[in-house]
Amino acid sequence: MYSRLHGFIHFSIALALSCAVGLAAHAQTPAVQAQPPASSTPVATATLRGHIADPTGALIPGAKVTIATSAGTAVTTATADAAGGYVVNGLAPGSYIVQATFAGFAPFTSPAIQLAAGQVKRVDISMALEVAQQSVTVTDDSPTVSVEAGGNASAIVIKGKDLEALSDDPDELSNELTALAGPSA
Repeated sequence: MYSRLHGFIHFSIALALSCAVGLAAHAQTPAVQAQPPASSTPVATATLRGHIADPTGALIPGAKVTIATSAGTAVTTATADAAGGYVVNGLAPGSYIVQATFAGFAPFTSPAIQLAAGQVKRVDISMALEVAQQSVTVTDDSPTVSVEAGGNASAIVIKGKDLEALSDDPDELSNELTALAGPSA
């Protein structure tokens, strides 16, 4: 009885896993719809797709992608989706440059990419962090300390009877001198 129940449980788990894998594979397959040709002479176009990530591999949703000709003329733009992916359809066969921009990252420009009719090419982009130039200048404008009496205008000089009024006990003398010096910085 126990081995039959144990076998049934294993079978149920295997069935559930195979169904989950099948559903996940089906969900990742993009739906393709056939569209009628716009003119009497159909032109086969190419597609560029990929993901945009930072140097750690984290995806960058919202990055702007510009597809330009090899001469530098912008053809179309796209924005990376929530998963950091982009797709540009309907590109005529030829040579293209992929450019990507996003705040906080250095602009990305690919080398020329040759596309043939009907080709789907993957171009993944890794964007580098933008380096901000900073400079710090340190100057010394602090007042200097002098041991000369004339160099210390706010100094308190103790002479004669004031000096005799100070305590002979070292602990009390320390407290009195501290009080005369004022609060510390």
